[in-house]
Amino acid sequence: MPNLILVVADVKFDSKGREEFWYNEAYYLEGVNKSKFVEYLKNGIITIDLRMHLKKNGIVRNHGTAFRIEEKYLPDLFSSKINLLNSESEFVRRLVNKDMKNQKKLSDFEIS
Repeated sequence: MPNLILVVADVKFDSKGREEFWYNEAYYLEGVNKSKFVEYLKNGIITIDLRMHLKKNGIVRNHGTAFRIEEKYLPDLFSSKINLLNSESEFVRRLVNKDMKNQKKLSDFEIS
């Protein structure tokens, strides 16, 4: 995975039991540090999940191999970290502007 956006939020439930989120932090992480990846793998910080099992009817279900890592280690695994909520960088401006151009209004959809 060459990049990802890591979002940290507080969660609470409203009076009707619906989940609500308050987004505290958001980071764009880019450029996996390969030596850090190998170090984390050797030290058990990154683990491998083989997500395959045999169903009772004999059919094999394979959801693919996955890597698992605790959230707190993610920022150190990437070489670049941009705080999206507190950044005035050109990258953030381009990301926001691109998203706004692709955004659709309800009136843009045909209703049949």
